[in-house]
Amino acid sequence: MSNKLDIEATVLDNRLAGERTIAMELHCPGIAENISPGQFIMMGIPQKFLRRPFSVAGVNGNRILLLIRVVGEGTQIISSMRRNQKLKILGPLGNPFPKIPGRKILVAGGIGIAPLLFLATRTDNRDIVYGEKSAEFVLNEMYIPPDTKIATDDGSVGFCGNVCELLTELEPAPIFACGPTPMLKKLTEISRQWNVQAFFSMESRMACGFGACNGCVIHTIDGYKKVCSDGPIFPAQMLKEF
Repeated sequence: MSNKLDIEATVLDNRLAGERTIAMELHCPGIAENISPGQFIMMGIPQKFLRRPFSVAGVNGNRILLLIRVVGEGTQIISSMRRNQKLKILGPLGNPFPKIPGRKILVAGGIGIAPLLFLATRTDNRDIVYGEKSAEFVLNEMYIPPDTKIATDDGSVGFCGNVCELLTELEPAPIFACGPTPMLKKLTEISRQWNVQAFFSMESRMACGFGACNGCVIHTIDGYKKVCSDGPIFPAQMLKEF
């Protein structure tokens, strides 16, 4: 994108937000001013060669909020970063969620909630449905809107069952989602039954983040597309495997 910046960002806060999940605030002037819900950044990680992609979960002035689940060595390093340390950040990258009128349903599976929280701050008429394995993985209430409908697989908090089962209790509306592939496949079925649009934020391993390396391609009805530059937001009906 023409407005992408490669800057050195300052860590302002880095705290635990849920089981194996951190909330990191970064001072990112320029990126914070220009990023839209659904877009992402590429973060340079100390001791690692390649940058890692992360969806932005919110913006406050010159600050961006990242919600990161610790799953490997790279995210473990990020979790140890402290206030005033510096990180290389490239962004904004990718295309944002489309703007469509009327009510929407935002559906999140696990850490897929990050881009949807940002979208929720720019969307008045919406329902938020958020699923996790169990209560300990659910984000601290300071990070999720109070009207969020929560589902846990074991019923330890909120609805007992998966997020798609909870979704069917709502009145139909266009679906905006991010989460694991089985969830997105089921949401594609639901959107067809409801006869509504569905837009998914797709996750993929990336090396560059802006379309140069072809390392994040997915199969669509229009051939192979790059998640980083053609996405990460795709209409459900475009995705070949769904």
